[in-house]
Amino acid sequence: MLAETLISPHLPAAQPDQSIAQLLGQMQRFNVLHLPVVEGKHCRGLIARMHLEQLNAPEDLLAAHLDELPILQLSVNGKQHFFDIIELMNQHMLSLVPVLDADQHYLGAVSQAEVIRALNQITAAEEPGYIIVLNLKKQDYSLTEIASIVESNHARILSLYMSPGEDPRAVYVNLKISGEASGPVVLSFQRYSYEVAYVFSSAQEAQDTRERYDALMRFLNI
Repeated sequence: MLAETLISPHLPAAQPDQSIAQLLGQMQRFNVLHLPVVEGKHCRGLIARMHLEQLNAPEDLLAAHLDELPILQLSVNGKQHFFDIIELMNQHMLSLVPVLDADQHYLGAVSQAEVIRALNQITAAEEPGYIIVLNLKKQDYSLTEIASIVESNHARILSLYMSPGEDPRAVYVNLKISGEASGPVVLSFQRYSYEVAYVFSSAQEAQDTRERYDALMRFLNI
């Protein structure tokens, strides 16, 4: 997903001939803590709400204070992946990120809200299904085997991402899986000696899965 596809058409840019009060009003209206400063097609960088408030000069034009305001020289190219936007937002605590074209012309900005919408699509959050979280050593991770186990139960992986485990040598593999009944897939993972750390589905279905698994273990111990 490219940065240029996530640009919000409604986010304003700060113009030098606007007053400080106007800019603070825009920030409040759009619930952002930063605005890109744009002159023509050129983006000078980002100004922060806190720095505008510290001026204590609401009637002054932005142009009168551009040389004294801290301006963050942060942006992404329109062809960069939106993960780069997340990285910038996280590192610099940004509420939006300017997007430039190959000629360094300002195209627009991507807000936190647009990033959340993109993550919602990538993680298939709105797709019907359930979530299984596996806890395994990094060296044991095999996407081929995990997918094979899921698909052998006539289900499919809608999304997959990894997060750090409690042990630095381990990872959590988060799976969003199609279907309603997680039980067969959970049991299959357990048969292949995978540690199923969490299952997120309906409470009744999760209880049924646990009871079936306990019954299977009792049978195998006979």
